[in-house]
Amino acid sequence: MIVLHPSPARDYEKRRWDKWPELADHLVMKYGAVNFTGTDDQFEYVQSIIKQMHCGHAAANLCGAFDIPEFAKFLKSAQLIVTVNTATMHLGIVLEVPTVAIIGGTPAKVVIPRDNPLFGFVEDPALAQWNVVEATYGKPRINEITVEQVMEKVEEMAGRKP
Repeated sequence: MIVLHPSPARDYEKRRWDKWPELADHLVMKYGAVNFTGTDDQFEYVQSIIKQMHCGHAAANLCGAFDIPEFAKFLKSAQLIVTVNTATMHLGIVLEVPTVAIIGGTPAKVVIPRDNPLFGFVEDPALAQWNVVEATYGKPRINEITVEQVMEKVEEMAGRKP
């Protein structure tokens, strides 16, 4: 089971990645189906992603379907989680589920554990200029991250278990 947890439609520019429909189609073609998760208020946003997919018939919108303990149990049963830097990313790491994160806003080196074999990420190229002393972040370029880059990380992480 593949879980996709996109940034909310209202999310600030730093974390908003606009290639979810294309990525979901790639994942459906490779794994057969995808499950989108999020909060109640993300339901319509995820519906709009599914409508843009060519393989939308193989995507489930589970936004708002779980309370926190149920969500953790659901994630634990996943083969792979693909998310942005959210609580879902951190839950995936703690639950030891292979996780791929699309990182924007804060450098990966600040928000992820080092050398975790179950975690892969693709980072906004603007974060390369991150200045720890001044905490500066240039113009967000998260949408320069390609589906191919994310799929490369998916291939690395898929099937890994502790």
